[in-house]
Amino acid sequence: MSDSHTSVPRWPALPPTLRDLLGKIEAETEDDLRHPRPWDLASLPDELHASVWGWLAQAVAWINECYAWQPETVIPPCWREHPHLALELAVLAFGREIAHRSSGTQEPAQWHQDLHDFHSRMAAALGAIGLQECQRGIHGERPARYELERYAS
Repeated sequence: MSDSHTSVPRWPALPPTLRDLLGKIEAETEDDLRHPRPWDLASLPDELHASVWGWLAQAVAWINECYAWQPETVIPPCWREHPHLALELAVLAFGREIAHRSSGTQEPAQWHQDLHDFHSRMAAALGAIGLQECQRGIHGERPARYELERYAS
């Protein structure tokens, strides 16, 4: 007889530094926000960089393994090279961690909606062809590079 529980792999455990940090963040008050937010990759302190990015890679692999059923829901392996994906994935991964610490089902249910919304934004941002190419290891230049260069000048 097969074990029915084997189809759902375990969510990756947070490294101790991140687990401790989340505990400190949860204990903060709105008047005293002193700890860095590990989901804010744009403001990530150097001492958290390796643990956040390493854990985030595991979380993305887990999301793909559990939720990527259709091709358009596969997060491409080059997600780190897409700032818009990396920033959203950090919020999504830490959001799941926090949602599943709650005592009810409302927060995890909302996380599933957030995941659905992420997949929609990913497909829209990369475009159908860009998403397919990235998923197949053909990572091209940013389509808006010319417009961004013009804006910068």
